[in-house]
Amino acid sequence: MLARMIAASFIAAALLGPAHAEEKVEPYEIKRLIIGQSVVIDEAYAEKNKTAKPSPFSLTIPTGEDFLTLLDAKQGGYLKVTFASPQKAFLEAIHFVDMEVPTDLKEKRIPAVAKLMSEKVFQNVTKGLKDPKVLAIRETEIGSLGAVEVIGRYMDDKDGLIYLWIVGLPHPVKSTSTYAVATIHYGRRPITTDADFRETLAGRALYSFRYTE
Repeated sequence: MLARMIAASFIAAALLGPAHAEEKVEPYEIKRLIIGQSVVIDEAYAEKNKTAKPSPFSLTIPTGEDFLTLLDAKQGGYLKVTFASPQKAFLEAIHFVDMEVPTDLKEKRIPAVAKLMSEKVFQNVTKGLKDPKVLAIRETEIGSLGAVEVIGRYMDDKDGLIYLWIVGLPHPVKSTSTYAVATIHYGRRPITTDADFRETLAGRALYSFRYTE
């Protein structure tokens, strides 16, 4: 496991800052069935949408009657998915982006991704955002795939406190890999421990991620 680990109780406490006292947004409860839309990101997808060529992967995007699911391949990377309430209030988003990871020395790939996530990706993702903060960096697994997650937060002028969950997904043998950036509205998707990220709509999409070649 990586050296920097922070307990779930600390993460919850760190996310609960003074800014939350001003939040008036009621949590949005999904009561009806969640289904899914399968998406394959491969060379044909890249050619059609003019994205970088991927190491092919697939995932299932949650859809349902209680929320809106908006797919956009034009925001850089491979695909951005935004989830909103029926009234179009932001709930969550997850963005899948290309990255390159050294392929030599398999045992060093996870530390290399951890360094990339913490020193470059987090800074790029939060550039220009207010009060960004890293709360935890650690090794994890998405299915059977070794991965690295960064849990953090930042303040948005419109939506207030936003959870930030960045997950590096190195391909087992190829250099061309993927990372995911999930943003989750604090008031509408309350999270009390880091384990709750998996149960979000973004988490459901992320945990369906599989490299197909």
